[in-house]
Amino acid sequence: MDGRLAAITTSYRNRGAEIWESLLAAARAKYGEAVASAQDVSKWTDGQVVLVLKRDEAGLVSATLAFIDSLQKHYSRADARTPGS
Repeated sequence: MDGRLAAITTSYRNRGAEIWESLLAAARAKYGEAVASAQDVSKWTDGQVVLVLKRDEAGLVSATLAFIDSLQKHYSRADARTPGS
């Protein structure tokens, strides 16, 4: 990937609803309403970067930040290396 960060995920263990509500409030304050949202997943994007907050069935919370251009370059190179693509 030419040394470029494409995505990073941080998991918040054993913090449950407390961290979930805190992360949602902070993201809404900074980025506005999510472009997509369900009960346990919210997504914000500016067209270059995507932020996804997710809570699983056990209540564990993760935040993923992905850089769209880096991911597109990575997957286009991976597809080019895959036989039959």
